[in-house]
Amino acid sequence: MKLYQAVTYTTDHCDADLIAPSFWEPSNDRSKCASEIMAEVKSDLGHLGIKGSSLYHITVEYRNSTDDNIDWSKPRVIKSPSKSQKFIDKLELDLAEGKVSTVLVTYPEHTNCCGAVIEKYSNCYHIQELNIKRK
Repeated sequence: MKLYQAVTYTTDHCDADLIAPSFWEPSNDRSKCASEIMAEVKSDLGHLGIKGSSLYHITVEYRNSTDDNIDWSKPRVIKSPSKSQKFIDKLELDLAEGKVSTVLVTYPEHTNCCGAVIEKYSNCYHIQELNIKRK
């Protein structure tokens, strides 16, 4: 039986160190995992254009899930989520269909709750496949 699980790796909001991954509940529906990941990506993109923010763009990259092509895509600079909706929809479809396995969202900088600026803050989202053998 094949299950899918969405996983996220992120850098710490205080000092930009990599923190332990978070996991969603496994599902036999890959499109559910894709939706969970894309909800997080859309939340990341929601930080653009917040009044008083110095954040003017976010970079999105993805990785194809075929064994012979594990290179990252060319970074896509997003300045407006609404103007990039076609790209976002395609990315979700490709995640659901298994054409994409990993999405990397990078902020050029992030201001944490204490007002400290962290350079190059990233969130990495991945769908892992779990092969469960039944007895």
